[in-house]
Amino acid sequence: MITFLDSPGGNVMGVQLSGAVAADDYRQLDVRLKHLIDLWGHVGIVVVFEEGATFNLGARWAGTAIRLRHAGHVACLALVGPESLERQIRRRFALRFAQSRFFQVDQLNEAWAWAAQCGKEAAVKAAP
Repeated sequence: MITFLDSPGGNVMGVQLSGAVAADDYRQLDVRLKHLIDLWGHVGIVVVFEEGATFNLGARWAGTAIRLRHAGHVACLALVGPESLERQIRRRFALRFAQSRFFQVDQLNEAWAWAAQCGKEAAVKAAP
């Protein structure tokens, strides 16, 4: 399941991945992400990964499609989760053209701040 987190505003959004994540969850994410990109051009995302989250084949395909479709618009990706899962999280959520940084679960506020700052910097660089 994907739960949308309260955002501090601007061009940053956050999601929490827990339990069984399905393709329909990613479709909802795609709609919200597209809306934010349409408003700002470049965005920052905070992804909180809960231990035990699983992804069926449809979810994996949907996630790949989103990464390909929005790769040039996601400026930074703050990955939040248990240290024991850092390698798995980085591999699953890698975006080729985005900055990414891993944060421990207790560093969620720092993750939000980093994603917001990074997203603002990308939006300013891209402005005409």
